[in-house]
Order: sequence, then structure tokens, then C-alpha cells
Amino acid sequence: MKNIELFIKTLSVVIVITAIPYAFAAYSKSEVKQQKHMKNTKPETVSVSSPNQSLSEKETTRNDSSLIKPKPDHQNTLLGKWQANYPSMKMKAVYEIKKATNGFKGHLIAYIDQQGNRYPENLLALNIQTFSGKQGKGIYHMKYEGKQYQVKCTLTLKNAQTLELNYAYEGYPLKETWKRINQ
Repeated sequence: MKNIELFIKTLSVVIVITAIPYAFAAYSKSEVKQQKHMKNTKPETVSVSSPNQSLSEKETTRNDSSLIKPKPDHQNTLLGKWQANYPSMKMKAVYEIKKATNGFKGHLIAYIDQQGNRYPENLLALNIQTFSGKQGKGIYHMKYEGKQYQVKCTLTLKNAQTLELNYAYEGYPLKETWKRINQ
């Protein structure tokens, strides 16, 4: 009988101890969601006017949070020409990132061989989906053995002159380093 009582007490203690972290996790998730909801709400704009005021005399008041400056367009830091070196293929590639109607796109504009000969191209190489100023995500378009591939990639702006692309091709993680060029 004592063994059963000891077993039940031990089991109840274990259940209580393991349930506590789950309870705190559920509580903190709801708190985080509430904070995100508060951040995502837009400040209200209220127009105050009286029937005697002209249209030009109307005042617009806003919440203090609406006085926050708009965020800069971080993707503009990526605009321009970039060069990547491919030693295994004994060539370099020149890319140009431009603003397009539906986002930012990077095009392969030229190949440069070992002798410095330049071969013009115009191929879509990168479709930037998101970019925060330092990190981003996109789709990298690459051609290998005559086939066109589209792979997800991450972008990391190391400094104003260095952009790093990380992607996986057939399960192998690959990294390209693009250097800004002035042409």
C-alpha cells in the first residue's frame, strides 16, 4: 500500500513540475501576440472641424506614436553593380541590382574570363523578397549544365561593399560573395 501511495505522490509531483513550463510558455505566447498586435495597430487620424471653418483651417491631430519617422528603404543599399568571383569556373560575373515594378531584382549582366574578355548577358539572377538592411531572403536563379534552377537564398550585407548569398544546391550549402563595383 505504501508503494502505491509513494508512486501516486511521485507521479503527481512529476506532472506538476512538467506542467509549469508549459503553462508559462502558453502565457508568454499570448503576451507576445498581444504586444505584436499593439505594434501593428496604426495610429488613428482624427479630423477636427466646425461648420464655420473653411477647408484650409481644418486641423488634423494624431497620436504621438504617429510622429515616428518612416523607415528608410533598406533595399536601396543593394542597388548597383556587384561582382562575384568563381575560381572553379575560372571566371567572374557582374550583377546589377535594380528596382523593378514588383520589388528588387538582380540581373547577370556580364561574364569576364581569365583574360579579361567581357561577355554581355541579360539573365535574371536574383529576386529579392525581403531585406531589412543587413539580412534578407530571396530566390537565386542559376543555370547549371543547361538547366535553370530557382533556389531559396539568404542575403547578408556584411558592409557597404560586400554582399553574401547563401543557398543550397542539391543539399550542399553554398556561399557566394559579391563585391560592389563602380562601373
